[in-house]
Amino acid sequence: YYDPDSAVTERVTGIDNILGAGSYREVFFEGIHIAYGDLRLKRETKLLFESDYETVEMHFDLCGASVTNIANASDFSYEFTTNRHNIIYVPGVKGAIHFNATSMRTLEINLLPSLFKKYLQDAHAYEGFLDLIRKQSPTLLGKHNMPIMPPMMHLINAIIDAIINCARKGIYKRL
Repeated sequence: YYDPDSAVTERVTGIDNILGAGSYREVFFEGIHIAYGDLRLKRETKLLFESDYETVEMHFDLCGASVTNIANASDFSYEFTTNRHNIIYVPGVKGAIHFNATSMRTLEINLLPSLFKKYLQDAHAYEGFLDLIRKQSPTLLGKHNMPIMPPMMHLINAIIDAIINCARKGIYKRL
């Protein structure tokens, strides 16, 4: 999903159909994928998905509610509600996501597992999580999703503004 010949690869998926309206903006560079979704759905919606890459995802649900079920993963699922976050590990998987609300805003920061491990200050504190990554078993870092605190929201808004909505191109955008 990364174009090595480009400083930054971007993709915007606009939605305006019978399901609802909104956008899903993505930025890819050097093993990092940042995505911001802002959707207004006409009703609760279930979408099937399939991913062929392994990722550690910092997931921030800014508005809405959803339940994600991973197929063939011993009933692994996770649920998010407004102003909650967690870190998720998934190998290449397929499953379904059920949006339980009609207004959804989500920020996702995906890292290659090697990049995630590289920046851990105290790997010992994450040993159980890292062990499941080694076994390629889908998992959540926290047993329960944590609240997004005001300082975190400030950083999230800065990420959305500085990276997702940035008008710069090429190497300047990556910087």
